[in-house]
Amino acid sequence: MKIDSNARSSIGKGGIQSITIFDVEDIKSVQYDKVNNTFFNLTLKEGANEVTILLSRGAAEYKEIAENSGGMLRVEHTLTFTLDGIMSKVSSDVRSIEEASQSGVAAIVETKQGTSILVGYSKKLRAESALKFKKSIVSSAVMMDDSPSETWELASIDGEKAKVIGDISQ
Repeated sequence: MKIDSNARSSIGKGGIQSITIFDVEDIKSVQYDKVNNTFFNLTLKEGANEVTILLSRGAAEYKEIAENSGGMLRVEHTLTFTLDGIMSKVSSDVRSIEEASQSGVAAIVETKQGTSILVGYSKKLRAESALKFKKSIVSSAVMMDDSPSETWELASIDGEKAKVIGDISQ
């Protein structure tokens, strides 16, 4: 098979459509499909507090770095998102979930391609792989025509890559 290093498929198909963040302890149940290596039928506890961030104008990135560390898989998960404005309602909602959570948060990241990924929860470590607040950056913007923003970074380290998820219910 010949691989063309100049071939570009799916140009402009990257990016995140939305992020839903919730306390990892609010996961009531989730099933795992061994054949497809995916989660399905995620159910949250009744009354679970969740925040959905729609990213029509904002920016977001999910980054996963997997490496061999002494014969074991070590995976670093980083979820970064930028919200328009400073101290927005979404920002205060995310902050309240992060502060209330003793174990950390999980997130459903929906890509623009229509794939949903569960980040901050693994089948082996469960809540121990939760995302934790790493940093936030508030910017007033430099130019008068620029928009102020707030950028959040959540991260975790565990031994598994994130899994695709389907059939989300509450």
